[in-house]
Amino acid sequence: MRYQKYIRLPGILFGGFLYALGLNQFVVPYQLFSGGVPGLAQLLSIPLGRLLGSGFNVSGLVYWVLNLPLLYLAWKDLGKNFFLRTLLGSGSISLFMSLLPVPAVPLLEEELVSVVLGGLISGAGIGVILILGGCGGGT
Repeated sequence: MRYQKYIRLPGILFGGFLYALGLNQFVVPYQLFSGGVPGLAQLLSIPLGRLLGSGFNVSGLVYWVLNLPLLYLAWKDLGKNFFLRTLLGSGSISLFMSLLPVPAVPLLEEELVSVVLGGLISGAGIGVILILGGCGGGT
């Protein structure tokens, strides 16, 4: 598709936003963790956040650091274009995971509904990133 190159950049950014929105707004308030690299970043950010003592959500930064080896592999083995799209995808997820606040009180009372909705939103975000030829790193 000819128009796809014009929507790729904002689309991958939007996908990263959706992923972080679903995770931070609907899953994390119940003290639940995602799988893969985002879940590991969430686990590692708890003691790191206590150590730093800041109100800043460090899980996005930890996610970025954990994705550096995967970014290197994308650059080395899969080509420049895929590397740039992966850099954009994992960078946007990392940025929005840090910028979007985690509510102190869950938005929805029902834990199951919240987690399912968060999974749908996050899955849609990753789907957008993948459809546009990007990658979220270790998601």
